[in-house]
Amino acid sequence: MYGTTTALACLNALTADERNQLVFFAQRRLAFFGLPTELSEDLYQQSTIGVIGGTRHPREQDLASQEAFLNYMRGIINSVAEGWSRRECSVTKEYRSNHCSLDVIQDMVAKPDADPQGFKDLRETLFRRLREEAPARLLPTIDAWEQCPDDRIPCVTGRKHVYLVRQLAQKIARKLEFTPESHSSS
Repeated sequence: MYGTTTALACLNALTADERNQLVFFAQRRLAFFGLPTELSEDLYQQSTIGVIGGTRHPREQDLASQEAFLNYMRGIINSVAEGWSRRECSVTKEYRSNHCSLDVIQDMVAKPDADPQGFKDLRETLFRRLREEAPARLLPTIDAWEQCPDDRIPCVTGRKHVYLVRQLAQKIARKLEFTPESHSSS
């Protein structure tokens, strides 16, 4: 109980600047894990709930100073962000379904029944444009995706790269004016 009370006191002692630093840290962690950065305030709040609710138990050295407590909070934020990246929480699942659905990419590269040559041309165009526009760090993921038999984007170098390749592929599909709806009507 003493650790929780002290943790609450440290949490209450956070200045507005320190709180903003933690929210900014949350934003960077979300970006690192390929999650929407708009959720940084939610991530910060989720982390503080762990302290308030007593589900997070600080060690004595985590409460020794305000700086030590800030490091402790950054650790919680990182832990929660990693957890969100491992499983789709309802907030990120809803965000992803509205903004970067993997289904759109799968539909884009799924083999059409009607025009196999047209599909092959579209697929070649997509991967050529991906290679032209992608930074070098994404090329291994793009190469692996092109070779993948089920057309899912494999996680080669990290989840963030899968997310970035997916985003870039959607952007290119929009530039090519190729959407699943336009493809199925051709």
